[in-house]
Amino acid sequence: MDQVMAPLDKEMAQYLDCAASQVTLKSGTTLKADLVILAMGVRPVTKFVGDAGIELTQRGHIKVDEKMQTSDPHVWAVGDAVEVRNSALGDAHTWAVALGGPANRQGRVCADHLAKIPTAGRYRGTIGASVVKVFDLTAANVGVNEKHLRNLDLPYKAVYLHPNQHAGYYPNAEPIHLKLLFEVSSGKIYGAQAVGKDGVEKRIDVISTAMHTGMPANELADLELCYAPPYGSARDPVNFAGMIAGNIMVGLADTLTPLQLNALSTPAVVVDVRESSEISEDGPLPTGAAKVQIVQVPLGELRDAFPGLLKDLESRDVIFSCKTGSRAHVAACMARQLGLPQAKVLSGSLMTAQICQRSQRIDAVPRVRPAEVRPAEKCERELCEAQDILSTVACVLRSAVETMSDGINSKRRKTGVAVESWHGELIADGEVLTRDHSITGEIGRVLRDYPAGTQSLRELVQNADDAGATVVKFLLARPQSIPNNGCGHPSYLHQGFDDYSGWALYAFNDAQFSESDFKAIRNIGKSSKQSDASKTGKSDWKLLIMDPHQRMLLGKDGERAFARRWNFVADASVRGYQGHVAWFGGSEHRCCFSAEFHGTMFRFPLRTAEHARYSDLSKLVWSPERMQEVLQQFQLECEPMLLFLKSVSRVEYWRENENGQLQLAFCAGLQQTPFLALLRDLCTSEGRSLSKSRFGAVGVSAEQAATHWAAVQ
Repeated sequence: MDQVMAPLDKEMAQYLDCAASQVTLKSGTTLKADLVILAMGVRPVTKFVGDAGIELTQRGHIKVDEKMQTSDPHVWAVGDAVEVRNSALGDAHTWAVALGGPANRQGRVCADHLAKIPTAGRYRGTIGASVVKVFDLTAANVGVNEKHLRNLDLPYKAVYLHPNQHAGYYPNAEPIHLKLLFEVSSGKIYGAQAVGKDGVEKRIDVISTAMHTGMPANELADLELCYAPPYGSARDPVNFAGMIAGNIMVGLADTLTPLQLNALSTPAVVVDVRESSEISEDGPLPTGAAKVQIVQVPLGELRDAFPGLLKDLESRDVIFSCKTGSRAHVAACMARQLGLPQAKVLSGSLMTAQICQRSQRIDAVPRVRPAEVRPAEKCERELCEAQDILSTVACVLRSAVETMSDGINSKRRKTGVAVESWHGELIADGEVLTRDHSITGEIGRVLRDYPAGTQSLRELVQNADDAGATVVKFLLARPQSIPNNGCGHPSYLHQGFDDYSGWALYAFNDAQFSESDFKAIRNIGKSSKQSDASKTGKSDWKLLIMDPHQRMLLGKDGERAFARRWNFVADASVRGYQGHVAWFGGSEHRCCFSAEFHGTMFRFPLRTAEHARYSDLSKLVWSPERMQEVLQQFQLECEPMLLFLKSVSRVEYWRENENGQLQLAFCAGLQQTPFLALLRDLCTSEGRSLSKSRFGAVGVSAEQAATHWAAVQ
């Protein structure tokens, strides 16, 4: 099965999707593995029962009646091996549910009938309420899932919502991702699923109780539940679910799920009513439908903009979207009042669309058997969701930019990039690198020494200086367009790269990596410079893609890999993916895959809220505005920093203007400040070593540095 938690629908299971690289036994022994398979579940061992003449189902479960009596009147059965009534669907449907609660209730019913108690009841069936804890998350469900309803061809409506588990103004509020399935005409609740950190099982318990009593979905809105800011909201998530269902049932709202949106074959328009700053921070709305156009009109401007939009919208399906769906509902109501009766709401909006995109991407991942190794050129196209390609050293970390980079820098290592140990042979389409243990854990420990500010920018400059670079350039930008080679070849190695094609920080220096540098990054935090400080060099062909979370990158046998490396000069197939190459500071820094690239370029995608949700490293979101503030602070520190460098003499920061053109924001260098050049040359000529201990903090001004220098002469 290609998901965890079979009772959940695939998109809901994505919240629980994680990777494991080792198993710790009860004895304390740790077993490392490339793949950990969870083979949990039960199958009925009932052949002997069938051999005795008792009727079984096709799957081998024991058939029983409401008294738990088998086809043999002298034999009774309870527990995991029996098939009982599916209370979520009705009398015509049965299923087998291996849960302790139903088994205990079956036992009581059976015992009452065996004891001939006059008030002995009948077993009414089960709705399959269950809960599981997965690390710091809780997942719970009740009833049947959407896949089950589709297989039975039953009419239903699915709605998504993402309310907090308690009042938003109370500390530590976290979303509960809730999905409700119901029949529109009757309000019959078929099932519900929820994933979150706290309060998840409480909400599913309430919905389970409602299903047990036959309460229609719209009446969930009327339930009076316990409320205090630490425990819930005045309008509980269950109330919200009932309100949404009620609006749909009486025709006040019509919804479409992101999966239905992606399946549209007719022209449609999605109106995103988020603010521009939200789109920059959280990313655009993902959709896989070719005929869907997305326009952005903030909710506060929608009424004024509507007359101009009406002519373009009235002949097409119109779906409104925001981050969670609440503002989209307001926008859809406004649109209907203004003459657009077909207005719909994208259920769950951005937060649901992003998780649905992940589930659909998993559908596209090829299932690889060891005996079915694909040709090199096919493997290349099946690389799944690394981050993005950086030119010569294409180092991308999945949850990019924590302290600017989520693990690019190591405090004890100055060779460039920190990654995990790898093993693997060089194959035609790239060297496969798999990890021996958790890289994210090691990176996280390194990052504790780095505050979320200019420290990582200074570290990048220091690494470049150690490699002999003379210039370092930074650029905060997002791609304007992604080129295609005109032959139908995709711009990216995989469509998953779209998630990381937004705002990013680029860092360029004019030094290059050597093979020894790549060997030095095998063990994070264990720099080769501890034994040989001269290990820097040149290289002109290496292209490296990293996925520390090991979620999508595939090796030659289908195993999960944390990195792959190519010779982009010799391997012509790599050159077609020009969408992975970006401009930096001018045409002289064009990253070309057909020739040597004279330098090193890093690309750090800014971590959006969606990236942060799945990051094992940090939950800190980096917006372009936040990164801009850090770079402005970095400008104040650049000139004093140059005093303590051996080779770097210029640091530049470039940014996009309103027209999308690059412009130089600041340039700090010895050429701009002759005093600094004289000071460093004087120190070098006299054999002295400029150090932080002689000048105090790096953040001193040039005038202060001169004063201190005079004092030590």
